[in-house]
Amino acid sequence: MTYVGNAAVTAASNPFVVTPVTLSTDTLTSRNGLPTFNPTIAGVTNTAAYYLMDFTSDYTMLWNTACMTTGFGGYTASSCENAPTLMNLDFDQTNNSTGLIHALTTFTDISMGGFTVSGTRYTTQMCLNAESTSCKILYIYSGESVSADNWLFNSDATSGIIGMTWIFLLEWTHRSKHLDFYLLYCSCQNLIFH
Repeated sequence: MTYVGNAAVTAASNPFVVTPVTLSTDTLTSRNGLPTFNPTIAGVTNTAAYYLMDFTSDYTMLWNTACMTTGFGGYTASSCENAPTLMNLDFDQTNNSTGLIHALTTFTDISMGGFTVSGTRYTTQMCLNAESTSCKILYIYSGESVSADNWLFNSDATSGIIGMTWIFLLEWTHRSKHLDFYLLYCSCQNLIFH
């Protein structure tokens, strides 16, 4: 991805000292070994929005405010916030005060976390902690139509699913800058890397 813009940043005292990011899982919404957390995402104004983490996916799915189901599992077509998907519809691409949300392409029937979803791909910014010290511009998939729910059927599907493999990719290519950060991510799943 190419970013054209400008920003004023404060110089660090030593560029070789890494400041680890503190990422806490959301204890109020995590359940049965499924950790959730509360990043800040451009296009989401709900400060209580929480997301599942998917360590097997390299993309992030956010549930769009206009999301509809196609009707499946004995349910008629309706808003994704209703059964059987029970999603929190928080992503609104028109709320673009940052200027970082840009439509890219549409997608049809991709599968993520047991959901089959169609919608639009966007760029946006996600900050992983409340202090907004660890932010990244990334591609997200905006779920606008759900045609299957083979994972959380009639269970809380949160505000979206954050794909975590992009984080491991960054760790692989910038290991010395992000090692503490990624070990912290892994510890929430009780993983140990050597």
